[in-house]
Amino acid sequence: MNNTLYNFIEAIALGQLDYQGTAKVVRKDGKIYDFVLDGEEIQPHETVSVEKLESVIAEITSY
Repeated sequence: MNNTLYNFIEAIALGQLDYQGTAKVVRKDGKIYDFVLDGEEIQPHETVSVEKLESVIAEITSY
């Protein structure tokens, strides 16, 4: 299991992300790198998009 996938699964387990909902994801070189929780500051160099969490987990699993 890669570190990014572990971080997402941990956030779901802690109730920070809802598996049936969406997540604000940060991509680096086209790959999902991190997520942004409500209230977290987005850095100027980060590109953030809102995506279905199911799709995000499926994509990360393929890395």
